[in-house]
Formats: sequence, C-alpha cells, structure tokens
Amino acid sequence: MLYLPQPRADGAACVLTVLTPLGAAEPAGEIGRSCRVISRVRGALREVDKYALVDRMRRTDAPIHFDRSVSDIPGCVTHLSGSAGLQ
Repeated sequence: MLYLPQPRADGAACVLTVLTPLGAAEPAGEIGRSCRVISRVRGALREVDKYALVDRMRRTDAPIHFDRSVSDIPGCVTHLSGSAGLQ
C-alpha cells in the first residue's frame, strides 16, 4: 500500500498492489467495494536466492546520493534575490 500525499478529487487516498493467481475471482469485501483497477500486469512469481540478490546489489548497485543543497545539483542554476530566497 502506498499512501498518496493528499487524497485525490475522486477520494482515492492510496495505491494498493494486489497479487493474485491467474484466473482468480475479482477481489471481494472491502477491496472489491472501495478500490478500482488502474492496471493489470500478467507475470510469474518465482523464488530467488535473497542472499545472492543482496550480494549482487552490494557489488553492482550505486548507492543513492543526496545533495546537501540545490546548488550542489549538477546543472542547477539558482538566483538569490535579497530576502526572497531561491527563485
């Protein structure tokens, strides 16, 4: 479940992902009454070695970098105007 920052005009407050077997009946109960389908994706689930996955990610995936200020972002141009701050 991913909560939206603010409810949308249609009242939606979150995005819910549901995994079901192929050919399963439509969701019932609270999900069936209060949710609507945005998209469907067909696929297959398979088991993976989580330790091998984490090991590979540690070796090959670049860590997330957070710039300390807007001016540190490559290509960013800021203008300071008195007490108005960033423009």
